[in-house]
Amino acid sequence: MAEELGLTVNEREFEQAQAESRAASKGGIKKDAAHVLKLDVHDIATLEKNPDLSKTDDSAKFSELPSMLSLILI
Repeated sequence: MAEELGLTVNEREFEQAQAESRAASKGGIKKDAAHVLKLDVHDIATLEKNPDLSKTDDSAKFSELPSMLSLILI
């Protein structure tokens, strides 16, 4: 397909990218692993008890459609 468009493919880089993709899909490679924060249930409980932290307001995703949007959908 690339040849039909007059393009070339760097086979070595392609094979390398394909191998990295396979490893990543298996969980073998973690990009930016230093920036990943994992919390266990105890960490979450500690955060929930902290009065200095505001909680996320998720109410919008559980409410009914706004009236303008429901008029559009009718």
